[in-house]
Amino acid sequence: MSNDITEKDYRNDVESYAIEVRDRVRDEGVDECDAIHDAVDGSQWVIYTYRARHVLLYSSHEDAFFDEGIGFHGINSSGDLYMAMAYWAMRADVAEALAELPTEEEEQAEDEPVIEQPTVND
Repeated sequence: MSNDITEKDYRNDVESYAIEVRDRVRDEGVDECDAIHDAVDGSQWVIYTYRARHVLLYSSHEDAFFDEGIGFHGINSSGDLYMAMAYWAMRADVAEALAELPTEEEEQAEDEPVIEQPTVND
């Protein structure tokens, strides 16, 4: 695993997870919260302590662990704490990115060709 982890890498993965979640909710009828959990829970950004620490550097939701009222139940090490905090921060980031994705109607409108009407010169 490379130690060259950038915020761009993190943001790209968050966006990718948000698209995956949107597609699963739309196409498979999966609950949005469940789909976000599935995308984030096994993410390399959560399960590896080194990356989890970077989530907390890059996320604007670094306190989501505390905001959700999770507390320290089951936290036995600093690595556990980083992973738990990274999970909740990344979950909030994916939910935020999901909310910013265009709707299906907006995507269809973007795909429709624009037909310009000829103008009449007087």
